[in-house]
Amino acid sequence: MSTERREFSRVPLALTGVLQLASGSVTGRIEDLSMAGAFMVADVQVEAGSEGPLTMTFGSAADALTLHAQARVVRCAEAGIGLRFVEVDLETYHHLRGLVLNNSEDYAAVRDEIEAHRGLKAK
Repeated sequence: MSTERREFSRVPLALTGVLQLASGSVTGRIEDLSMAGAFMVADVQVEAGSEGPLTMTFGSAADALTLHAQARVVRCAEAGIGLRFVEVDLETYHHLRGLVLNNSEDYAAVRDEIEAHRGLKAK
């Protein structure tokens, strides 16, 4: 029996992430991304359950794509921080969907996964 609890496929990407917490700002490298969250490599320890705005930047400064989400720390490990998206705005949702789909190994399967999820609908 699988112990996999993830609802969405993850894709490897390189983004810069900045998470604003009550205890301060955490900057790191987003190493993988899904519709529900991300893993950010950072050399600081933060408390699981902490929550705050996350800004993710993809691309070079001239044509950077910036994504915004409210994120909760769900796991803290030596390698980095597991984040779950609590809320994303509509523009970020569309960019996130495109990044995940276009960087996935199986576009059709991931598209079906996103479309079948009851909680992820663009309004």
